[in-house]
Amino acid sequence: MTLLLAPPKKTAPPKKRPAWKKAPAKKRVDVPPQPGLEPAPSAPAPPTLKQVLADLPTGADEVARVFREAGVTGTHSSSACPGANYLRAVMRLRPDDVVSVTSVLISVTHQHRLRYRFGFPHYEVEVETAFAPRGLAGFVQQFDRGNYPDLFSGPGWCYPLW
Repeated sequence: MTLLLAPPKKTAPPKKRPAWKKAPAKKRVDVPPQPGLEPAPSAPAPPTLKQVLADLPTGADEVARVFREAGVTGTHSSSACPGANYLRAVMRLRPDDVVSVTSVLISVTHQHRLRYRFGFPHYEVEVETAFAPRGLAGFVQQFDRGNYPDLFSGPGWCYPLW
């Protein structure tokens, strides 16, 4: 008696995934947080220009008092006056950010993300502008007239501009 055995079945090799098809997503397993390994808390975001201006009082003398309490001084320049220096301190601005404070308009220019294109540096610039609130506008006018000499920190003496 002879047994006839069937020939072995040919199995096709596993199909290769085309390069343009993505691999199937792996199943994600959520691991419960372990005590003592919590992530470090991140620092709160610095306030915006409008938030800082909203916190200033409405009178020039009260604004001067806020600047005295903060230990801020300055000169008769829109970018180095006590108002600009106060904004730099409170908003935690970088040294290359530009602040300009006048009795009408306030602007803060953030320069960030230095990139090089074709061998030349390029900055991405973000500008925040706002109208000066009544208290800060009054302070700037009084400071430029020579009032608040204790907040003046420049060469020579505090002189009125007009």
